[in-house]
Amino acid sequence: MSRLEVTVVVAVVVVASWVVATALPDWSQVAWAGGVLLLLVIALIALTARAGAMRHPGPSPFGSLLMVRNAEFARPADLERIERLAGWVAYSQHDFNQRLKPMLVQLISHRLEISRGLKLEEGEVPSPELLSARLAALIAPATEDSPSPITTADLNRALDEIEAL
Repeated sequence: MSRLEVTVVVAVVVVASWVVATALPDWSQVAWAGGVLLLLVIALIALTARAGAMRHPGPSPFGSLLMVRNAEFARPADLERIERLAGWVAYSQHDFNQRLKPMLVQLISHRLEISRGLKLEEGEVPSPELLSARLAALIAPATEDSPSPITTADLNRALDEIEAL
């Protein structure tokens, strides 16, 4: 509502209240109270319309700050893939050798190719000089003193080291 419209409506309400109060003297207090109440409602409607017009069109520039963030620990995608593949928290040496070691060797060779330009042949194991001691021990052929069982935490550390290559 524009100012002119509000002024006209207020004038009509005041005049109507005065006419009713003059015509019906016994109801004059009710007429004036009704007029004041009607003016209050009109003022509230006009104020709401003006406040709505001041709103910023479209999404709020601060809406992203109000979004709730997921505070979970970000797990590497490769670790989640390995966990889905194997589905255990601790892996026996046999399961590790059959399922996970080939994937770790593949990840290491991929990472070495990207970061250092070293292309490993199919089935070739990277030399221990290129890797940290922990990674080299993890993908080395199994021996009697091999760590068993291998846990998801070990894989997580291995993936962190692979990403650091």
